[in-house]
Amino acid sequence: MWMHWSEKKQSMMPCAGPGRCQFGDAPHASTQAECDAIVAKMMGKEVGDLGGTRRPRKDAGLKFDTTTLEGQQAHDVAAMKEYVAANKALDREEYYRGHAGWFYERGLIPGGQRNWRKMPTKKMVSDLRALHEQVIAKRGYDRNGYGDMADKMEAARAAVDEHYERYRKLDSQYAGWPRFFLTNNTNGHIHSSMECSTCNRNGKRTQFEWLPELSGLNEQQAIQKHGPRLCTTCFPDAPLDWTNGGEAAPKGRKRQVPEGVCPGSGSSEYDESTMNEYEGYRSVPGGTMKVTDRYVDCPECGKQFKLTAKGVIRKHKIPKKK
Repeated sequence: MWMHWSEKKQSMMPCAGPGRCQFGDAPHASTQAECDAIVAKMMGKEVGDLGGTRRPRKDAGLKFDTTTLEGQQAHDVAAMKEYVAANKALDREEYYRGHAGWFYERGLIPGGQRNWRKMPTKKMVSDLRALHEQVIAKRGYDRNGYGDMADKMEAARAAVDEHYERYRKLDSQYAGWPRFFLTNNTNGHIHSSMECSTCNRNGKRTQFEWLPELSGLNEQQAIQKHGPRLCTTCFPDAPLDWTNGGEAAPKGRKRQVPEGVCPGSGSSEYDESTMNEYEGYRSVPGGTMKVTDRYVDCPECGKQFKLTAKGVIRKHKIPKKK
């Protein structure tokens, strides 16, 4: 792994290596010994005299015992945080790139009217700083904040590189244990990967939320905890959940249901000893909310289905005979 000396942070930072790193002029190293030599030189010390001045390695908190369930879940929690942080930094970078593009398109920065979207961030930062110097020399002040925008764009790019590098280190430790992903929509299902055949259709990528607190569970453990919230394509043994509403029938009257719908739909007359409770997740603004859903055996068809908020069996089809 390559690292470069950061004058701002006074330490070695992960990077893509010479020729690919945006700080190409900084000293680079690929081994611990080379890193120690660079740090000593930059801090004006001998290698053996670094002592307490040496900063902890960036990957010091990235080691987990992935042979245990707790270690796998802790690993995935850390990986998810780095992945989310990297994408937030990427959003910030794209925000500032969009502002810089406005100056290219209006000719304030020449040479990039058509190709600024494919232009490296480092080049855009350099152009903004050059424009900043021109404006300062001409007017004496920078009304549009070109220099400040360049600094923020560069900081965002550095944050993207740092968080993605940490995520890549964590991802290299992944040994194939089960993972779970929730589709980011109302009553979304839980999948074993983000490549399920029921997702990403019609040329659109499905939005997912990673559930690292479930990592490492086997299929039966997952079914016991979350039951019908699991995708039956990813988890063939998970119970089905066909829920299109359903109202309770008035007492003393037989419930009328459409053709093909089980007469037990909307019934409140079920055996409570058949009830099973499953933990679930519901998408809410800002993340997900953990909920508990109740399922009972339908008195007509004998299959388990979810209870509505009114405490009746949700509408479901008549099971096919095998």
